[in-house]
Amino acid sequence: MGEKRRETGNPTGVGISQFAPASLVRPSTTSRLYRLRNSEAVLAMICLGPAVLVLAVVLAYPVLYELGLAFFNKNVLHPDQGVTFAGLNNFVWLFIGNDRFRIAVLHSILLTFGDVSLELILGMIAALMLVNPFKGVSVVRSLAILPWAIPPVVVAFVFRAMLSPEFGLVNQIIRAVLSLVQQQPVQFSYDWLSQPTTAFIATILVFVWKGFPFVFLVLLAGMQALPAEMSDAAKVDGATAWQEFWSITLPLLKPVIIIAAILRSISTFNQFDLVWLLTGGGPLNGTFVLPILVYNEAFVVYSAGHAAAVTAFMFLVLAVLTFLFLSLDREEVQQA
Repeated sequence: MGEKRRETGNPTGVGISQFAPASLVRPSTTSRLYRLRNSEAVLAMICLGPAVLVLAVVLAYPVLYELGLAFFNKNVLHPDQGVTFAGLNNFVWLFIGNDRFRIAVLHSILLTFGDVSLELILGMIAALMLVNPFKGVSVVRSLAILPWAIPPVVVAFVFRAMLSPEFGLVNQIIRAVLSLVQQQPVQFSYDWLSQPTTAFIATILVFVWKGFPFVFLVLLAGMQALPAEMSDAAKVDGATAWQEFWSITLPLLKPVIIIAAILRSISTFNQFDLVWLLTGGGPLNGTFVLPILVYNEAFVVYSAGHAAAVTAFMFLVLAVLTFLFLSLDREEVQQA
């Protein structure tokens, strides 16, 4: 009976695999060589291997060396003194009785938060205004990204001239507006970079002017990649422009926004040249940030261990910040 059932189950005697789709038929060989040859992961490793090796040499070694130096004492001005093991003394120097370090941390956090927040807002507004084509849109987009192409040294000196108390463009505009309102000449002269509060606000605005084109480009590219069907369906359902942005555009752009926020946070938190050329960390430590503290310890005090400890702290802060941002993105993907 068992053989009859087998015969009736396949009366033609032809193998079932002959009629099965090619995608369901297992390969004729299951050797390791076949699996490796047809593995996308192996292909990715072969393609990325040289780049990863270069990055390991160019980036990983200096980072590891700098992190290791944080546990040693090394005087750059007197190399004959050698390198001595300091343990955690450099980190104790950071957190105990170091007022300049606390000021630098506070200013770095406020500068990064203010800069990235304003850049995201302005970049989103600019991307929404320029995402739809119109006559001359290419010219407007090119002008919008122009600040990103200007070197920081040029930006710093231009804004120092614009904020000059006597002949600066900012004071001239304020003077002209006040004279127009009061119907008589008004003398107005204010040194915006001589007071800690106004110098810090001016630094944030200069950072925003220099960096928001990058955010604009990233968000614009993200908007152009969004499916048009969802926007069309929302318009058919009677959604307003605000409802379409809040319910469709913004949620779909969240991964792009997170990436832009990560990159700009890292850049602003590590920025040295623009702050140094604009204010030098002053006045009265009003714009004193962590990169300037690293510079002072490394090239003024010549304490490489202290500078490396500050650098290690900055690396840890940025690593935690990046992990938190990526965790938000991962939660969104899982909920979706």
